Amino acid sequence: MNPEQSWKERSSSTTTLPAVMAQEARTSALIMATNTCPLRNLEKAKAASERLRDVIIEKQPWEKIVAKFDHPYNFFYLDPPYYTKEHLYKREDADAFNQHEELAKTLKQIKGKFLLSYNNDPYIKQLYDGCLIDEVETQYSVSGAFQTEVEILIRNYS
Repeated sequence: MNPEQSWKERSSSTTTLPAVMAQEARTSALIMATNTCPLRNLEKAKAASERLRDVIIEKQPWEKIVAKFDHPYNFFYLDPPYYTKEHLYKREDADAFNQHEELAKTLKQIKGKFLLSYNNDPYIKQLYDGCLIDEVETQYSVSGAFQTEVEILIRNYS
């Protein structure tokens, strides 16, 4: 349906009035969203699109991804459920994540590079002894209020 057609032109076809109204509502919502949320930097978006052109993003168990793609020239970013915080995630599989030790052991042996984000916990730091660990401050919005937390970024490259 062409939004520039008059209602009379559109209604002369087999389209019903509710369908035309629904299409107009969708078009209006799209135009409104476009007008209120402009893309602030098209060049950055184009550059990011070009940079990510050959990137593979998959949703699989981490063990399968690492086994399938571990090569010296590959980079892995991992963001597992945080240690002792698994209950905060609203995903059915988050509570079941108990592979913190297995993840650490595997990542310390891969050929590729990895960057891993975790909560700042002494046990996690101990698991990744020998890796580079940076503490970073981050803000969360919890029930409309912001709170600052320290997280850690763990990596096997400089």
